[in-house]
Amino acid sequence: MVVIRFPSTLDTGVTHDRVERVILEELDKMTRSRLGDEEFSRVRRQMLSASAFMTDTITWRAFRFGQLLATDSATSLAEWYERLAAVTAEDVRAAAESIFHEKGRVVGWFVPESS
Repeated sequence: MVVIRFPSTLDTGVTHDRVERVILEELDKMTRSRLGDEEFSRVRRQMLSASAFMTDTITWRAFRFGQLLATDSATSLAEWYERLAAVTAEDVRAAAESIFHEKGRVVGWFVPESS
């Protein structure tokens, strides 16, 4: 099971169904076409930077390493970075296609009661 959350805060006048529709359109677009080279490069740099920043302390290194071992994602931090760096735009598109299906999707709206 894959859990992906898209929390959104709505501006005044923006409806829940509009936000849901835009998110679903973007997910559909990801399944049909791969990211452009410029966008993919930017996102890759952000992912690698965020991953490196998270493991800047010994505590976070231990936490990340525990995650990698528990999920069988990699046997070392170096291997994790190599795998992350090797991901292509087509890999992202193919993963989106295999995951973002309407069947099995659960969408929820939180609508606070007015006081």
